[in-house]
Amino acid sequence: MNNDYKVGFVYTPTQIDEDGQIISQQEMHNLMPGDMITYMLNAALRGGSQYSTYYLSLFENNYTPLATDTMTTFMAACGENTSYTTTGTNRLTLTLPAPVAGSITTSASPNEFAFTGALLVSAALFASPFTMANLGALRVPIGFALVSA
Repeated sequence: MNNDYKVGFVYTPTQIDEDGQIISQQEMHNLMPGDMITYMLNAALRGGSQYSTYYLSLFENNYTPLATDTMTTFMAACGENTSYTTTGTNRLTLTLPAPVAGSITTSASPNEFAFTGALLVSAALFASPFTMANLGALRVPIGFALVSA
């Protein structure tokens, strides 16, 4: 069996000030845990049960994600950040558009966290931390692709 493939998300967090001006931007490729890959294969190819709601959240701890992480181990290690406002929860509901040419992206309508206090953010182990100012925001466009290597 040929195992030459890449699967995962690309995050492009963009720090903006209260006037909407870009302060900094990064691009990172995120690890997709083994359980998620198994879930995708089961849901797509075997008619297995499917989740209909996904969330995006930010974390504070300097933690490198592992392929063996589950939501329980990841939450315990990462330290979820709650210094931003959303609609009643600290997680944003992720709305994904239809896939095009083997990929799906939220770049046309990125997720945005509006911050209510200064903080240091590290999520998906950013290349360097963002220090967020009061009234600033962090836009997080997400892309996902299945690519033959």
